[in-house]
Amino acid sequence: MLKSAKIVKRIAAIFCVATLCVVGGIYAKETNLKDRIWLSKYVSIENAIKQEGIFVINNAKGVSIWNTDYQNTVTNKIHAALKKNKYTIKKPLLLINPYGTNTCSVNVYFEAEEGATFMYQVATKGYEIFEQTVYTEKSQRQYEAQLIGLIPGEENKLTLRLIKNGEVIGQSKHTIMMPEAASTLTKQMEIEEGKSTKELTDGLYAVIGHNKSFDANVYLYDNHGVIRGEIPVKKYRSDRLLFIDGYLFYSYDFNKIAKMNRKGQIEETYRFHKDYELHHDFIYDENNHRILMLATNKTEETLEDLILSLDLNTGETKELIDMKTVMPEAHEAAIQPSYKKKLDWIHINSLQLTKEGDILLSSRETSSILCVTDIDTNPALSYIISDSSMWEGTAYEEKVLAKDGDFIAQAGQHTIAYMQEESERLEDGQYYLSMFNNNFGYSGSRPKIKWTNYEGVGNYKKVATASKYYRYLVDTNKGTFTLVKEFDVPYSPYVSSAQNYQEHFVAGSGAIAKVEELNVDEGYEAKNDQSNEDYRSCFGEYDENGVLIRRFKFYDKKYLYRTYKYDFYQFYFIK
Repeated sequence: MLKSAKIVKRIAAIFCVATLCVVGGIYAKETNLKDRIWLSKYVSIENAIKQEGIFVINNAKGVSIWNTDYQNTVTNKIHAALKKNKYTIKKPLLLINPYGTNTCSVNVYFEAEEGATFMYQVATKGYEIFEQTVYTEKSQRQYEAQLIGLIPGEENKLTLRLIKNGEVIGQSKHTIMMPEAASTLTKQMEIEEGKSTKELTDGLYAVIGHNKSFDANVYLYDNHGVIRGEIPVKKYRSDRLLFIDGYLFYSYDFNKIAKMNRKGQIEETYRFHKDYELHHDFIYDENNHRILMLATNKTEETLEDLILSLDLNTGETKELIDMKTVMPEAHEAAIQPSYKKKLDWIHINSLQLTKEGDILLSSRETSSILCVTDIDTNPALSYIISDSSMWEGTAYEEKVLAKDGDFIAQAGQHTIAYMQEESERLEDGQYYLSMFNNNFGYSGSRPKIKWTNYEGVGNYKKVATASKYYRYLVDTNKGTFTLVKEFDVPYSPYVSSAQNYQEHFVAGSGAIAKVEELNVDEGYEAKNDQSNEDYRSCFGEYDENGVLIRRFKFYDKKYLYRTYKYDFYQFYFIK
């Protein structure tokens, strides 16, 4: 046995420390340690308190979970335990959140026949049952997996099952009392049913960024609004999740990105220069095996106007695009409001790549989508998607594509999405572009903008009736853009997201606004005095016609940053 039950009292004190250091959010130095022998001495596998056969990792010195030496040490301890004891599905090795990277997880290890299908079920009193089929390699005899979906602070009934040729060849049941989550969260969201009779898609909703950069962990919710995962971050939210070559990439600090494997181990971290900070978005450039990131240089007098690249082969980060050099006249014409410490003249809040390798940038400050070409050699502005009035009388008015049809252009938009698969059926030079159209008309750096072409737009004096999902057909051959799909979503002047997911749409209205909270002198700040009849944030899934299937409501935070849905297939699960 790993540890005798006789030492439970001593373990209790240790486990409290481990819970704080690994789960509770107290993080120490994360640089690699010189003395790995010292590290190995203070990392051990211990019995969970009053849970025979359930184990935890004791991180006695509180080493950062993002320290890769620490992560490797945990793996070495697990491998040593597997060599010392033979585990079966009836008596597996069960470790609660061993790497500290998902507080709703248990890792399981056992030997069994090759080629079996591994399934599990989580049953928790008062909550819906959670069932999944685990991603495993068909040739393996040693089954190792991270199982998510256990609810923090609750007693969970975990059932493991192996199936081969349609028959159950092994199973076991375990009761696990999970520690509390790393931060205050909603275990069960309130649900509002929509008018659509369509079924929700498979997957988990990744709710990102409670209250901007604080309580910013990534929360995973199922279709019943039940918490099924919590990925802790350090200081900065992860603007999205990327799945690359069997790994999950996410940002966990203002200038750091983690690479996590299927078992929850962080195998590598990427840190770029301290002068840069991430903001709003990052994407994967598959053709060049790199991550493109929106960034701010803290030493400059401007904000949110840079694009960096992170080469995943070399780990090298470099500044790819500075929008001040791409659009110098727009930068020079911008005015810094008195309530801003730095000039937020363009405010890029999302980015996408086209199949030609051009980059599309969403500029909230100018209610425009900008296309930049030759991004690696000589970045240049190719065209702008916006109402023509936005750039009238400037050096860029000839760059604006013409509106084809009678509609109101986007205002204060977020989360643009280049629709690759749908666009492949179009002619060359055409593509579909979707977004969350906030329908909010304001530009602090360009106060003379006239919003007369934006009927019904919200501003700091009034709340609009609704925000919208927008989809454009962009035709670069004709120099036009056409609104081909729209539907209303709850109004959110700022933080928000829209996602094309399978045949459906997921839209997050991160900050449900009141007029009294729209303060032009200080910027938007939602008050945290809501009641159960006044939810602060929500997200919903809509069918292919834009009809609501189900909405999920949040009451306990100022706002949600963004919400994306992921099926986690070929990572945690298989179909």
